[in-house]
This record gives sequence, structure tokens and C-alpha cells, in this order.
Amino acid sequence: MDQASIFYAGRVTSNVGAFVQTTFDGVAKTNLILDNTDIRLADQASLSGQQFVYGISANNSPTVSDLWNTTPAWSLPATSSALAPTPAAGTLIESLAGQVGGVTAYMMWNNLLYVEGGLHQPPEERAANGEYIRPGQNRIDGGAPYWRVALQHTHHGHYGAIGSFGMQANVNPQRLQGAGTDQFTDIGFDATYQYLANLAHIFELNANYIRENRNMNASLALGLADKRNGSLDTVRIRTAHTFQQTYGLSMFYGQTSGTADNVIYFSTDPISGSRTGKPNNQAFTAELSYTPFGKTVSTLKPLANLRIAAQYSRLS
Repeated sequence: MDQASIFYAGRVTSNVGAFVQTTFDGVAKTNLILDNTDIRLADQASLSGQQFVYGISANNSPTVSDLWNTTPAWSLPATSSALAPTPAAGTLIESLAGQVGGVTAYMMWNNLLYVEGGLHQPPEERAANGEYIRPGQNRIDGGAPYWRVALQHTHHGHYGAIGSFGMQANVNPQRLQGAGTDQFTDIGFDATYQYLANLAHIFELNANYIRENRNMNASLALGLADKRNGSLDTVRIRTAHTFQQTYGLSMFYGQTSGTADNVIYFSTDPISGSRTGKPNNQAFTAELSYTPFGKTVSTLKPLANLRIAAQYSRLS
């Protein structure tokens, strides 16, 4: 078995709710781990005559508290396999799931403007999933500020949102101390569009772009990089059509490019390696899905859900 998860999602008290996922990974053969987790306090008031929702989130990954499927924690495709090839290079904000703990404050005004900000820090040497963090895994030194801002609007069945997110972190490469830290600054932009006027035909378009600037002082001193300064750019685009909330076709495209580094990226691995020392790659995924129940018209909604998908992936 590739993977199995158990979820708790819903209200705990009148003002506290939680989304907690525990996962068994059959490929890595790990024990049950604490996966995506978001525990939050929420309340509402009136501001300038408009609804004002505000609260605090305790979570274990940057962007896991986000409302849109365009940021790293929830970016689609939701269906994936650890056996499928994936790009070897990625930005810091995309790689911290389950490795940090954070507290953020958020607010939504007039169902239009969303703002969130807070700090993420590394856990103790024993990770939140009960296992010791493996040597070689990068570790954030101190707190890493995270921010998110977005605008959304619905008009006659057309929904759109645009936003920005990011974080800044000082990192001990491979958890090694004594040589200072590397500095990472990630700034992302995202957009989403949904056509919902006719639920027999739902169309979606999601996209995000992340720019990461790096200062690799510590890695250079430790022989873990051959360039002091570098950057990495990632682009993710998804388009989808769902018919009668049952049959879906999704197309995904991803691209990564950045500064070449023969120490960080060079590898002779035939799938994920780079013989040129460049992080550049392109990924394409096509997905067909079938949802027999779990729709708005299903008898057992939302208690029972099922989604079956077949996927093709290509990495170059």
C-alpha cells in the first residue's frame, strides 16, 4: 500500500476547530506520522459595517492554513504517488511540511481581503511525528516569518482570487552549526479562477510563481555549495474541467529554473539527477478522475466520499 491517512476535521468548541491528518507511508515504510495539521481559534465582528472574521492558527507547515489550492501545502494535484518521479530542486517554502511548528494570526474582511502573518520554528530534536529528525535535513535557525495576503471576489458565478505569500528564514545546512547560516527569501504570487454558474460544467484555472533568493554563506564554508548567491524560480499551472461533479479532467504543468551549482544539484541519477549542475526541469501531469459519491447531491454527504483517479506524469 502506497499511503493511508486518517483525518479529523471540524469543530472542537464554538470558536475552536481543527484539521488533523495522520498518515502511514507504505513507500518509506514509516510509522504513523502527524501530517498536515491546522488547529485554529476563530471569531467574527463588524468592521466598517462589514463582516470581519479573525483568529489564530497553530500549524505545522507554511501555507497549510491557507484557503486556496494555489499555495504549496494544498497545490494540486491532490492525487500523487511517492513512486512517481518528482523534481529534485524546490524552494524552501515548498519543503517544510511537518518540519516546523508555527503560530499565525489571520483576518478576512468583507469576504474580500485576507491577511495572515506569523512565525514558524523548528521542533525539538524529536520531530512532531515521534521520530528523530534525520541528519542532513536542513534546520531553520530561530523564527521564520511567514506572510499571506489575498483578494477574492465572486460575480454571477465567476470566482477569482489573486494574492501573494512568502517567508524569510536563516538555515543551518544539514543541521550543521559553527559556520553561520544560509539565508532564504521566498516570495510567491498566485491566482485562481473558477466558473461556477453552471454546476454541470465547472472550469478551473490555478497558477502560482515562487522566486527564491539565496545567500549560501554557511554552505559555501562547509563545502556544500560552490556559489555564494543564487536563485530558484518555480511555476505551477493547472487547468481542469469537471462534468456533473462526477467526471474530471485536469492538466498540470510545472517548471523549475535557477542558478547552476555543481555541488548542490550535480548528480548522475538517471531520473532526478543533473549532469550539468542546473536545477532546471519541466513536469507535465494529466489526470482523469471519477467521483461516484461525496457530491452536493449525494445522500451521505459530507460523511462519505470517494474519488478514483488515473494519472500520467512526465518529468524532463
